[in-house]
Amino acid sequence: MSDENDRESRGSGVQNQINMPYARAGGDVVGQKNKIKTTNIYPSGRYKGLLPITKTLLGLFILDAVFFVYGLLAYTGDPGDSGDLKRALIALFLGLVTVGVLIRWLRRKLLG
Repeated sequence: MSDENDRESRGSGVQNQINMPYARAGGDVVGQKNKIKTTNIYPSGRYKGLLPITKTLLGLFILDAVFFVYGLLAYTGDPGDSGDLKRALIALFLGLVTVGVLIRWLRRKLLG
């Protein structure tokens, strides 16, 4: 197919140029000026489905909830090395990671 385009371009003196400003593209606008054929591809609308960061955030919320319930059920209240401190530190780390991803997600949603 590129051979046909090359022959058409050489024969008519038209150069082909394709501009793709977005990776997830659909639809196109074709214009011809000064023997240069330009095709611009822009998004056809809203991205369909959940973005990977949204899926990650939902997964982290579920993991936080499951680990929180586990920590409640496994709590002993005994002093010493009962594992309560380790579970609390893991829960704190998961909470901080979730907040970080949530901030990134909100920036993308609100600021584009």
